[in-house]
Amino acid sequence: AGTAAVIRVETAANGSGTVVPAQNVIAGSSITVYSISRDTYGNFVSNVAADTWSLPSKTGGVVDGDLVAAGNLKSATFTGHHVGTATIRAAKSGLVSTDSGTITVVAGTATQLRVETVADGSGTVVPAQNVTAGNSITVYSISRDSQGNFLANVATDASGWSLANVTGGVVSGDLVAAGDLKSAIFTGHLVGSAKIHAVKSGLTSTDSGTITVIAGSATAVRVETAANGSGTVVPAQNVTASSSITVFSITRDTYGNFVANVAATAWSLPTKTGGVIDGDLAAAGDFKSATFTGHLVGTATIRATSGALAATDTGTITVAAGSATQIRVETVANGTGTVVPAQSVTAGSSINVFAISRDSQGNFVANVATDAAGWSLTNITGGVVSGDLVAAGDLKSATFTGHLVGSAKIHAVKGGLTSTDSGTITVVAGSATKYVFTTAAQTLTAGNASAQLSSTITVQLQDAGGNPVNAASNTSVGLSSTAAPGVFRDTADSATITSITMTGGTNSVTFKYRSTLAGSQTLTAHTAGLTDGTQAEFVNSAPVSLSWNCPSGTVGKTQTITVTISVPADAFGNAFTRNTALAVTVSLTVNDNSQYTVGGSTTSTTVNITTGPATNTFTLVTASGSNKNATVHASVGAGFTAPADSSMKTS
Repeated sequence: AGTAAVIRVETAANGSGTVVPAQNVIAGSSITVYSISRDTYGNFVSNVAADTWSLPSKTGGVVDGDLVAAGNLKSATFTGHHVGTATIRAAKSGLVSTDSGTITVVAGTATQLRVETVADGSGTVVPAQNVTAGNSITVYSISRDSQGNFLANVATDASGWSLANVTGGVVSGDLVAAGDLKSAIFTGHLVGSAKIHAVKSGLTSTDSGTITVIAGSATAVRVETAANGSGTVVPAQNVTASSSITVFSITRDTYGNFVANVAATAWSLPTKTGGVIDGDLAAAGDFKSATFTGHLVGTATIRATSGALAATDTGTITVAAGSATQIRVETVANGTGTVVPAQSVTAGSSINVFAISRDSQGNFVANVATDAAGWSLTNITGGVVSGDLVAAGDLKSATFTGHLVGSAKIHAVKGGLTSTDSGTITVVAGSATKYVFTTAAQTLTAGNASAQLSSTITVQLQDAGGNPVNAASNTSVGLSSTAAPGVFRDTADSATITSITMTGGTNSVTFKYRSTLAGSQTLTAHTAGLTDGTQAEFVNSAPVSLSWNCPSGTVGKTQTITVTISVPADAFGNAFTRNTALAVTVSLTVNDNSQYTVGGSTTSTTVNITTGPATNTFTLVTASGSNKNATVHASVGAGFTAPADSSMKTS
C-alpha cells in the first residue's frame, strides 16, 4: 500500500471490512465502528487513531453523546437511545474523511404501558390534576420501549383499566373503558382521589398522576368544627369561663361536599344571654375562623355569613364559671384590687397584702388562706429579711414592715394554684434622725503634728433604723471634743476645722483629729434637730525618756536592791497615760560567772508600767563574790527612750 490518503468509518479494524452501511439500530443496541486509513487506490494502511469522532448529521432524538470514542481513538461505539438518524465521521489531519451510511435508530420492543394524555404518543403520562365533580378526562394506553420511544396506542387486557390508591368518595365506577380498550374516561363525582392504572400482559405499567376530585360550587356556609371540612356543624356545648373554642366558616356544594374554609363576610353572635357579649367572639385576620372565649356566664349561637349563601349557625354555646387556677398577692381582700405594684416602703412603715384566688381569665374566686407556710419573701436584697413579712392568723393576708434598706417580692402559695408575686417592694430610708461614727474608735498619741493625726474618721447621716440617708442639701456638721486641746483637721491636713459640710445628695463626712491632752476624749458630730453622733478616742501621752535608780559603780555583795523605773510627764504636761501597759525589758550582762539576777533571772525580766503610778520596780540581787562585774540594760518601744545602762562591781 501507498501513503494513506483517506480515513473511512468501516466495519472491521483489520481493513477487511467496508464503509459502515446505512442501517437500523434498535433503541438500546450498539454498533462499533473503526477509523481505517487507505491509500489513493483503496489499499488498507492501518487502523489509525482519529483526531476526532463526530455525528455530522443528526435528526430526531439522536445526540452527540450517543457516540463514544475508544480510549485509543481507533474505534467508537454508537448506542441508539431515542428514535432519529445520524452519520458517523472519523477525522484525521491530512486525510479525507468518508462517513458511515445513515444510522437510523428505531424503537425497540415494547416493555412498558403508560397512561398518557394523547393517543399518538406525542403526550405525557397523565399528570396529577384536579377534576371538578361532574367533569371528565379521557386517557390512553400507550406502549413504549425501554428507552421511552412510542410504539402504539394499544388495547389493554380484558380487565386492564382500573383505579389504584383510591381515597374519599371515588369509586371504581368513576372510570369507564372504551370498547376497544385503547382509552378510558374518568368522571368525578364525590370528593376523593385515585390513580388510573392500565395493564397489558408482558408490559410494565406506569399509572397516571393522582387525579383529585374537588367539590363543585358552594351553595351553603356552615359554622363547623374543622377547617379542612372533616368536621360537623358545631354542636351545643358548655365552655368554661377562660376556655375557648375555635370554629370555622365552611362552604359546601349541594351534595354536602366540602368546598373551602372560606373568608366569611361577617362573624356574629345572633342570640346572646347573660354576660356574653359580642367581644367574646374574635374573628381571625383572614376571617376564615373565629375564636369564642368564655368570660362571663351566659349563652350564644355563632353565625358566619358569606354573600348570599344559606347560613347554618352553631348549636347553643353556654359559658360556665371556671375554677381557681392562680393565687395573686393583691391590694384588697374582696378582689376589687390589683396585684400589689412595685413600690417603696419607708423604713418603719407597713403595707397589708391579701391572698386572692382567680380563674385563668382573672375572675375573682375568693380571698383564700395560703398553705401553712405559704407566705414568704423572694428576690431578697440588702437588709430585708424574712421576718419583715408576718402572716395573719387566718393566712388570708400578711403585713410587710420595712426596717433596713433593701428589696423583696411578696410570694403566696396555695397547693394547685399558680402564684403571682407582688411587684418589687423597696425599703427606703426614713427621715434622717442621727449621726453615727462608722469608723472604729482609735488610739492616738498626744501631739500637735501630722504624725499624731488620727486615721480618717467617717460620720454618717442615718435614719432611726440605721439606714444611710442622703442630705437634702448642703448641711454643716459641727465638730467638738471633750478635750479642750483637741483639734479637728481636714483629711488633707491642710486646715484646722470646727465644722464640715455634708454635700447635698451624700450621707457622710470625713476628717482627722489630734490632741495634746492624754486620756479618753469624746468626739461629737452635731447638727440642730438631729441626734448627735459620738465616739470616744483614746490619746496616749507622748513618748519621753525613762529614768531609774539602778546603782552604778561599787556595790555590796549579795545585796537585794529595789530598782524603780519612772516615766516623767510628757512635753505637754501629761502624766504617763496609756490604754495599754508600757513594757520595759531589763537585761543583764555579767562576767567572771558573776551571779547577779534581775527579777529573779540571770538574763532578763520585763517591767510593765501602767497609767496612774507611772512607775514600776524590779529586784536587783548583786553577786556574792568580790570584784564581780555586771551591766544592767533597759530597752523600750513605742517611741520611748530607755534609761542609760548601769555598770557595777561588787566590793
